Amino acid sequence: SDWVMDCVFSPDGRRLVTVSKDLAVRVWRMCNGTLNPEQTLSGHLRTVTACVFSPDGAVLVTVSEDMTARVWDASVSNWVVLHTLRGHGASVLGCAYCPTGDMVATVSLDRTTRVWDPNDRWIPLITLEGHTGAVVNCAFSPSGHCLVTTSEDRSVVVWNTKTWLCICALNEHTMMVAAARFSPDGSALVTVSADATAMVWQTSDWTRLATLSGHCQRLQSCAFSPDGMSLVTISRDQTARVWVADSGSYIDWAHVCTLETHNGDVGACVFDPNGSNLATISADGRLYVWSDM
Repeated sequence: SDWVMDCVFSPDGRRLVTVSKDLAVRVWRMCNGTLNPEQTLSGHLRTVTACVFSPDGAVLVTVSEDMTARVWDASVSNWVVLHTLRGHGASVLGCAYCPTGDMVATVSLDRTTRVWDPNDRWIPLITLEGHTGAVVNCAFSPSGHCLVTTSEDRSVVVWNTKTWLCICALNEHTMMVAAARFSPDGSALVTVSADATAMVWQTSDWTRLATLSGHCQRLQSCAFSPDGMSLVTISRDQTARVWVADSGSYIDWAHVCTLETHNGDVGACVFDPNGSNLATISADGRLYVWSDM
């Protein structure tokens, strides 16, 4: 009923969760390509900004402008809250679950990233500082060896998750960096920005491989297909653009189509685990699922 902020498929692809400005966390059941409402979770006191499943699908984490993260038990029918994580001093804007299952990161308007231990009562492990603006998004590498944070300060910071030292900072975007996503094999990172570009980085040495242009307004997020060969970028221009990596390389990209159904800013996108469906959500309050992607 309001601006949909984020969406995520469960690891088995049977559920899709959406979060919204109306404070609701909605769980949808995927059946034969159709989404059916299953559950609406309540508890956050302000806009719910992001969500992520644990790698085994047993837990859902949601974060909110109420400065908290909530941990939901996704293994039971009533989705009870297991923990409420507090510590940020302002709105929590993003979250990421490490593929190894042993860390969760939350990022905030307070310019910090907090890392939590889901295997030890969700105790805080460390608070990362260094950005000079709000930290808006984060992503773990598939190996779990790196955490990337993006910020209003136009930078992307790469952290070593063993030492929690900064490996490097990527500073080529000219406006806020809205999101970052690793390729499934971890060899590339894509960052998207309010400067209307997506940049592709080689993670072995953090050099820039490519810059994707074509959107006419700021980019909001992006998603790799599970096979790593397709990339979707979404924008405030109300479109999603689909790109294909030519010849299996992340250097050359071809724009193959533009999805233009939304009537508002497209805010998030996600592929299901087998890559056959793409979900996009928007400020128009609508959720679309695109098949045969």
